[in-house]
Amino acid sequence: MSTRKLLVPAIVPLAALLGLCFAAPAQAQVAGTYAGTTSQGLTISLSLADDGSGGLVFTGQTTQWNEPCKTGDTKFAWWGVGAYTPLTGNKVSQTYTGNALWEKVSMTFTGTTVTGKFSGSEATYTDVNSSTYKTEACHSGPLTFTATLQAVSGVQPHSGLKAGEARQISR
Repeated sequence: MSTRKLLVPAIVPLAALLGLCFAAPAQAQVAGTYAGTTSQGLTISLSLADDGSGGLVFTGQTTQWNEPCKTGDTKFAWWGVGAYTPLTGNKVSQTYTGNALWEKVSMTFTGTTVTGKFSGSEATYTDVNSSTYKTEACHSGPLTFTATLQAVSGVQPHSGLKAGEARQISR
């Protein structure tokens, strides 16, 4: 038997083992601005910032959604919420409760991509041209989203917010 025939069976498993040992590591999440679409086909943008201690914080998101209301009509909503929520590994979730707005977002970051779930509710005017200012409850239902990194870094944490806090920043 030749030496060549003996080496081939030993080299193939060794090469496979070395491939496992030197496989590329999983990408870490990246600070910056992410943009994408929800399961309704509408836009979502969100941001991560360096917390100054080697970690990352979720600094907020702006989301568009359609929300069916109790009266049967559907309204368009578009809100932004600022936050200062540290990531746990590659995940983060944030709930905002305001006077007329409630939002919950949960995200998982993988390299330059983020996937997640979103729900939003608000009290909206039934008729903006009416002087009665009657409101109705409207809710997005559970939405999913995917977003990708658009701009690296440049995102600053919101000053004045403590870890875990959120506030309404736009409509």
